[in-house]
Amino acid sequence: MIGSQNGSRGMIAAVCGTIAVCGLAAPALAQDLSDATVGELIREMGSVKLWVLLILCGLITLVLWLGDFLRPGSIQRSGLRDVSSLPSILWILGGASVFLSLSMAVDFAAGLPWLAGPTEGSMRAIATSQSVGYVIAGVLGISLIYLMIKSAPKAGLGFGSADLALGVLAFALAYPFLELTASLMLAMHEGITGTQPAEIAHSTLSLIVDNQNSGWAWLLIFAVVMLVPIVEEVVFRGFLQSGLLKWTKAPIWSIVITSVVFAGLHWTPHAVMSDSTVVALGQALPWVSQVEGGTAPGAPYYALVPLFVLSLAIGLAYERTRKLGVAITMHAIFNGLNVAIALS
Repeated sequence: MIGSQNGSRGMIAAVCGTIAVCGLAAPALAQDLSDATVGELIREMGSVKLWVLLILCGLITLVLWLGDFLRPGSIQRSGLRDVSSLPSILWILGGASVFLSLSMAVDFAAGLPWLAGPTEGSMRAIATSQSVGYVIAGVLGISLIYLMIKSAPKAGLGFGSADLALGVLAFALAYPFLELTASLMLAMHEGITGTQPAEIAHSTLSLIVDNQNSGWAWLLIFAVVMLVPIVEEVVFRGFLQSGLLKWTKAPIWSIVITSVVFAGLHWTPHAVMSDSTVVALGQALPWVSQVEGGTAPGAPYYALVPLFVLSLAIGLAYERTRKLGVAITMHAIFNGLNVAIALS
């Protein structure tokens, strides 16, 4: 409990400290830009975006370091989650069973004409099969979490009243790093290929934008923003990261390895799954785009690094707060932000 309070206070202090430092510089910046035209402001903002993100990330890192949030051993000092009462293999199998249930449930729902409709790959088929699949996987995952809490009450599998607020604060701290990483990777992509990525590269986002007046599109949005974060965080943070923590006894390594798996699984080879499962999973995962010349979902290489950074941030926040609800909130905000940007 004390460790969780310290983690929460650390995040709150980090936000307050960052706002205070930025506030000191705001008057001077406003004076410099006061005489600029709108067009000049837009061009100036575009040219200095990278530097602004670098400075902001540096300030956040400094505040988190001073608050003993990012220093070596800070997680241990705040108190580790106790996952020792269950073997590593049991944690891993829990996550695998939820993931497999998702695959089977999506296949099952996609094969019901009265539910998915007569047209394979339609908005109705995608939205209903995903929703059913993630509801079933979510129910199984939460049920397993409930059973494991009895054997591992201090493993950080519970939810608290402050999870939503802490998740918002944690995502606010992580967002500049996500934006910086994405900007750097996109710049690298443009420098290497000489081309800019599509404005909406993900087929799901394009599908939502093209059918935003359809009720099925809003069902799909609900699945992406609400259901996907629950299932994925139960799998990756609740089970996988806990199993790796039990195995390695090192929270940093458990976070890093989980993040590698998290980013890697956003590119799924078509050969290992059925067509309906591939389509559903590809539609569900933000940043994922269709592999050229095929139907297998795959994240562009320049999106894998931001996904990795996102997972690092979620994993770190989870270990410091020991609340699964914080991880789910961060993931839901990320997915919702992607949808909102696409619809804007």
